[in-house]
Amino acid sequence: MLNQLKPLIQQQSKRKRGRKAKAKPIRPSRKLELDYTRALLAIVDDMHTETVKALMPLIEQPNIGDGKRIVNDGLFSDFKTAFSRVSLSIKNRVAGIADALAELVVSKQNAEVDKQLIDLIQKQTGLGLTGLAQDEAINEAIAVAKAAQVALIKSLPQQYLDKVEQAVLAGIQSGAGYFNEELDAALAKIESLTQNRAKLIARDQMGKINSRISQVRQESLGITHYTWVTMRDGAVRGAPNYFSFYNHNKRDNKVFAWDNPVGDGHPGQPINCRCLAIPYVGHLTGGLTGEEMMAKQPPISEII
Repeated sequence: MLNQLKPLIQQQSKRKRGRKAKAKPIRPSRKLELDYTRALLAIVDDMHTETVKALMPLIEQPNIGDGKRIVNDGLFSDFKTAFSRVSLSIKNRVAGIADALAELVVSKQNAEVDKQLIDLIQKQTGLGLTGLAQDEAINEAIAVAKAAQVALIKSLPQQYLDKVEQAVLAGIQSGAGYFNEELDAALAKIESLTQNRAKLIARDQMGKINSRISQVRQESLGITHYTWVTMRDGAVRGAPNYFSFYNHNKRDNKVFAWDNPVGDGHPGQPINCRCLAIPYVGHLTGGLTGEEMMAKQPPISEII
């Protein structure tokens, strides 16, 4: 699309005086990431509250007159019944909100990508786009991203409950007297681990959603290359204190082709990757093409 408008873009570029604004990467929305994190943490908090409410009273009930319940055969049956009930309730509740939450996150980031891309094209080429049309490729990318979010949201209760069941069974099978305090501590640890996973999901998935939708949207416009940019700090793969098979530091400020992902993928696609892509449109205003820029760089094998 943009290549067909290249003559017009170059004419506008010649008329435009002064320095063009520096091209910026397409970023995931920080606000949306925080909202997604809060939503997932609320799910975890709700799961934990309901689980503790259902399970802890079973062992806090007096038994043999001393105020704490002893592990016995009846306790296993009680836990099994209560755990089945609370598991079903939690899974149904999360399943009921997963689709809506996934739809909200993906659709908002899609809109954010379009907004940033339109702004970049306008500043770099002088071409004003009022909106970007939906097509089969972008609709598929959005659908895949939504399905991935639904699966991950539903994985939170599954993994949480699996850990809870293991902790309960371990305590019962040990047969070693009282275990209400031990179980309470175990549930708190499981909650903390699940909270950390929720934060990772939100952070990692925002990068992945942004990267994939950006790629598809840019390719549909005829933007075939991008410039890789890192956060340029100690948490980048390849930094002195961050050992990794892949070195993102070496990719910083290099040009890559969207149809030829290197190593572990495009910016934002590797797990927890914070790198970003700046759409390369220099050739539209008289600069080198993406292929020509890549030819001036070290071979791909040296910068993966």
